[in-house]
Amino acid sequence: MEYNSQNNEYDFARAYFLPDEYELWRGRSKGMDPRQKMMMIPFGLFFLGFAIFWTVSAGMAGGFFGLFGLPFIAVGIYIVFGKNLVGKRTYYVITNKRIYRSQAGRVDMVDLANLPPMRVEAHNGGAGSIYFGEHYYRTGRNNHYGVVFSIENVDDIATVQRIISEQIRIS
Repeated sequence: MEYNSQNNEYDFARAYFLPDEYELWRGRSKGMDPRQKMMMIPFGLFFLGFAIFWTVSAGMAGGFFGLFGLPFIAVGIYIVFGKNLVGKRTYYVITNKRIYRSQAGRVDMVDLANLPPMRVEAHNGGAGSIYFGEHYYRTGRNNHYGVVFSIENVDDIATVQRIISEQIRIS
């Protein structure tokens, strides 16, 4: 977490600032939520193990069948190692008027005055996530979950929540 320092990773929001808008906080996600990582690793190991087993078995049968398993081995390696190492970085800027989020070249913003109710989820070490406007809905037999906006897996989530709450109270 950084306060009021110059860094090009966070300049994406400046172009959208209103004349009387100023930055209060900036930060970035720490990658995937630790609980998601813990669920993905066993699945990835199982997937990778099966892909290796199938590829070796098909290769021993002869022909080119073993080559069809190589893409699945690559996917298994990515699930186990790639998502934990590569991960998308998401950058956040909170101002006195809005919250800005930049992820994979896309910029989202939401006005603090129009924020739906928030839910804070704390993780180990003070990191956590804030979800705004959670809703559950059903289509046919399937249940779905969605959020309007979120700040995910950032350090010192209590400070972020306090800053947002103070600005909501002021506006």
